[in-house]
Amino acid sequence: MRALFLKALSCTIALSVLLASAVALILWTGWLDGVQNPLNHALAAVAELAIGVAVLLGALYVATHAAVRMLSRSAGPAPSE
Repeated sequence: MRALFLKALSCTIALSVLLASAVALILWTGWLDGVQNPLNHALAAVAELAIGVAVLLGALYVATHAAVRMLSRSAGPAPSE
């Protein structure tokens, strides 16, 4: 029962983090459409792509890390060699 709850919780956390990052990227895209200067628009588009990739990869890492921490069988940190 506990494992099923933790699996559902980790899926919910992963979905919410990735959805929040996607909404943030959509808002940034809306802001980008308002930039009039072509040079500033190009720079903003490159910055949005770079930040978007970093945000989505970071969100995926956090969601995966949370799932592994919740579903791991060990009680403490992994022993170092």
